[in-house]
Amino acid sequence: GSPAAIARYSQAIAAAASEVERDLYRRPVRFVHPLPDRCTGAERVALLYRLGGGAGYDLDSLLTLLPGPSSGPLRALVADLDSGSSLLNTAADAELARMASLYGLENAPDGAASLRAALVRAQLEPRAHGLDSYLDLIAEHLDREGLSVSRLPLVVVPTALLRDHLGITYSEFLLSWNNVVVERHAGLVHAEGFASGLATGDAQARASFGAAGCTLTLLPTLARSVIANGGYRCASNHLRFVPAVVVPVSAN
Repeated sequence: GSPAAIARYSQAIAAAASEVERDLYRRPVRFVHPLPDRCTGAERVALLYRLGGGAGYDLDSLLTLLPGPSSGPLRALVADLDSGSSLLNTAADAELARMASLYGLENAPDGAASLRAALVRAQLEPRAHGLDSYLDLIAEHLDREGLSVSRLPLVVVPTALLRDHLGITYSEFLLSWNNVVVERHAGLVHAEGFASGLATGDAQARASFGAAGCTLTLLPTLARSVIANGGYRCASNHLRFVPAVVVPVSAN
């Protein structure tokens, strides 16, 4: 929290951005949130706390950037825990039961009611509150930068609710509709991701992507990838095209 430490932090950020811009992408780098060297005093400290709320999370699970119309701004879909809480409060009991079955969540004695209450409480925990503030910061910043911003639900699921959580050392995984692969074909923008197990959330996500000019296709969920805080984009990074190999065979 000292001015000298904050200065070192800011210098490290600037150096990393310069290296990424020069050596990796060779394109201008823009940050998705404000930087601490742009403010001073109490405002700077408050900003650092909000940035800390995003520590340990994968940005691909929290933010999706989509091309805008030819003459319009980029579109940003930013995850939102408030929307996730609303989704949990309104989802039908049968929907929560299907989600519990998909991910192997404990079914409490009174069924969906206990699961709903446990999940809603999880969205109010201090770590979730910090993440929510970080996501609001991203949305506010991108809006000021001229992007067209809308929000997608995000649900924090405690790993303690898993029937089999032995060996899991992290406290939660995310149900996110941001972890998608976006491609453009013949002038059309298309995204693919995993279905969440919450049909209402899937429908909301399709509508939000559609409003942003992108068709969203949701495929059967690879549950273990999601529980490991991965998702469709993460899983697809492990797929590689292998050219066909001609193997000579003998008639004998």
